[in-house]
Amino acid sequence: MWSNVRIRYKLMALVACAALALALASVGALAAIWNARLQERKDELKNISEIAVQIIKAQNTLTGSAPGESNLSRLSRLFSSISYNGGEYIFLISDDGTFLAHPKSDMIGRNYIDLKDKEGTPVIRNLLAASKKEGGSFTEYYWPRATNDIAIKKMTFSIGVPALGAFVGTGAYMDDLRAKFISDATIIVLVNLVILAGLGGLALLIARSISRPVAELVTVMSGMADGDLSINVPGRTRNDETGLLARAAEQMRHQLHALTSEVRAHAKGVYEAAQGTAMAVEAQAVTSSQMSASVTEITATMEEFSASSTQIAEYSSTVVDLANLTWDHSRKGAEAMELVTAKMRDTGEDNQNSLHEIIDLGSKSKEISKIMQIINAIADQTKLIAFNAALEAASAGDAGRRFGVVAAEIRRLADSVTESTSEIEGRISHIQDSINRLVITSEKGAKGIGEGVTAIAHTAERLNELVDAARQTTAAAEQISLSTRQQRTASNQVVGALREIVAASNHTAQSINQISDISKGTAQQSSDMERLVGRIRLASTALP
Repeated sequence: MWSNVRIRYKLMALVACAALALALASVGALAAIWNARLQERKDELKNISEIAVQIIKAQNTLTGSAPGESNLSRLSRLFSSISYNGGEYIFLISDDGTFLAHPKSDMIGRNYIDLKDKEGTPVIRNLLAASKKEGGSFTEYYWPRATNDIAIKKMTFSIGVPALGAFVGTGAYMDDLRAKFISDATIIVLVNLVILAGLGGLALLIARSISRPVAELVTVMSGMADGDLSINVPGRTRNDETGLLARAAEQMRHQLHALTSEVRAHAKGVYEAAQGTAMAVEAQAVTSSQMSASVTEITATMEEFSASSTQIAEYSSTVVDLANLTWDHSRKGAEAMELVTAKMRDTGEDNQNSLHEIIDLGSKSKEISKIMQIINAIADQTKLIAFNAALEAASAGDAGRRFGVVAAEIRRLADSVTESTSEIEGRISHIQDSINRLVITSEKGAKGIGEGVTAIAHTAERLNELVDAARQTTAAAEQISLSTRQQRTASNQVVGALREIVAASNHTAQSINQISDISKGTAQQSSDMERLVGRIRLASTALP
């Protein structure tokens, strides 16, 4: 689908993607700028509040005593007179909510602990709570500017001064911060618009520089497709890709012009030669048809003579096939009996090997019984040792109690071993009984296999005699069939030769007819080609 879009629209899509990427980058940049300005303003408010605390501490250090009425008055006058950033100020409020320092003198000395803003937020209580946090904290609320009574959202940092039983702080109105952010954002948006305008103009120039020569080439190529090879291809002097395409198109026009000229020159000669060939082929076709009719009559006579020879050969061949089939079946029967004999012998040997392995297994089971007796003896000794250890532990009192538990566990383990060995001995006894029964059964099977091998050997001798008789019958039948096949072969060769002559004559006639049709078609195609080539407009003069 993308390959069907024009170059101009592709470039505009590229510009749109660039605009989207630029917009996303601008959003990220604006978010970063807002966060940076907000953090910068917070750091400034925190620093000013901390400086105010240092001023209070320095005032107490100079007086050399706890803050009294005179110190509070000086601090009130000092902080009430401080102003920065065109209207921002420092306030000092006691922990009970009484204003000690503020630009509005009518608020000093008054208690505003229950003061709430227009949204119902307890302003002084939130400031007091924030100041109690370690290192101070920020609070947001609505507060009127000093110059008017319009409440605006304000961000304030407050920090406690335990020596005064008060807290100090300063704040900034959020609309001032937003105004600076909007100014920065306006600059970024203007820069982005300028960049996008430049990209759009550049894209239009590039699209025009590509689409215009391509459109001219399309017009020329369409004319060439309609058979007009006289028009020159424009844009061949350009050094870009369209210039390469124009030069390739011009080269193609030269080659088509030369090819068309040659085809037009040879089309007439091909037409005249095709007409002469068609006339000669028609005369040859008449002669070939006459010769084919004569050979067909001779072939019919020889086929009647060959029919009787073929019947005799077929009967003798059937006899030979039956003799061969009898010999083959007899031979396969003998081979099968030999294979059965070999299998029976292998079975006897396997039976003997199994018998030896069963006897060996019985002897090994007896050895296992001896080992189990040794294990029982060891278990009995272990129980005796455990019993003695238990007696020693009992005589040792509390010190041997743990050892007595170990001795009891050892004795219990020995009893378990004894029970297991008893069970194993019982199972070994069953295995030995089964082995004895298998030995008796295997000996009986070995005797039966030997008798079967003897009987199969006698049967194999009788089958070998039958194979010899079948072989002699097959040899006689083959000799009779050979004589009849020689007679049939001679007659078939004569008939085959005649049929080949007939087929060759028919094929020659068909080929001549096809050549005649091809010659006529070639003449017609030459005429059509000359007419089609005549529709192509060539340059009036030779191409450079």
